[in-house]
Amino acid sequence: MPQKKKLKNGLRVKVRICLNDPPTKTERYLKFQVFKQLQRGRYKAIPGNLLAKRLGYKNDRAIRIAIRGLIADGIPVASSVIPPVGFFIAETREEVRQYIANIKSRLVEDAYRRRDFLRAAKKIVQPEQMRLLR
Repeated sequence: MPQKKKLKNGLRVKVRICLNDPPTKTERYLKFQVFKQLQRGRYKAIPGNLLAKRLGYKNDRAIRIAIRGLIADGIPVASSVIPPVGFFIAETREEVRQYIANIKSRLVEDAYRRRDFLRAAKKIVQPEQMRLLR
């Protein structure tokens, strides 16, 4: 959502907030709180909804964003989809390998879903494009 920002010369411009913006104090605090909750090793994985409950959130959306931030900061936070399910700090090469394979699998599935959706939406997209050309 764009916010208005006043420049030194008095002009107002719209500033769009995105993932690349520097984190706010609250975001840094949440990342710190999430980091304190995470355990080392897959066998100590903590589900996202449990992390959210522990930190007072209704769902794990903010937790997932904080985890992305931790990864961007260089902390190897991984997740497991086979029991024990959840987030953890990777500590072995095998945990890293499994997480990388999991991410790759999701990328492939997302690519197929995108392709199939574009095929399904072709009926919608093409008539609209034809109207624009007239």
